[in-house]
Amino acid sequence: MRELGKVGGLERREDALAAAEDVLGHRHPRGFGIVALNGVDVVPPGTGVVLNNSMSNFAYTDPSSINYVASGKRPRSTIAPVIVFRAGRPVFAVGIPGAARIPTTLLQVLLDRLALDRPLADAIGDTRIHWDSDWRQDGEETLEAEQSFPADELAALRRLGWKVKLPEVAGTGRHFGGINAIELNPAGGYIGYADPRRTNAAVGY
Repeated sequence: MRELGKVGGLERREDALAAAEDVLGHRHPRGFGIVALNGVDVVPPGTGVVLNNSMSNFAYTDPSSINYVASGKRPRSTIAPVIVFRAGRPVFAVGIPGAARIPTTLLQVLLDRLALDRPLADAIGDTRIHWDSDWRQDGEETLEAEQSFPADELAALRRLGWKVKLPEVAGTGRHFGGINAIELNPAGGYIGYADPRRTNAAVGY
């Protein structure tokens, strides 16, 4: 399962998430939080670590920032590939490229699947929401949602003084990231899920 490197002849140079499983049942949700699909295409011998090329995560003008660039330092960034276990055995692996929207998207999907027992496809496809903190929005907290967000709830939030943005039609675009997942099928085999958002594909062989 992968986020395609090229779509419509245009190369996508950005974060990606690949969830995979081999014939022995080893699962691995691999997040490429390195802007380009394989970073600088360098793996130090014996590490298995793809070197990052995302220098934009560093802060260059504010020495007090936790991400201020310094020798030997790694920038703080959001990445959270997840493997879910039941009774000691993995049942699904899931992850998402999406920067600050990674935690909120994973929380929604995991709550839907594990607490509400919704099918993983429904959990992935449902309306996304995201709270954006004031330090990212010029001192103003913002709730973002896809345009399928219920109109009555939208109106109620705005009456309470919330600033709400609806940047994209549900299930399309790039703003809310694109989850990839692989799940054990109780009847046997595995099911791959590719979020319709972004440029995802599920493949098996």
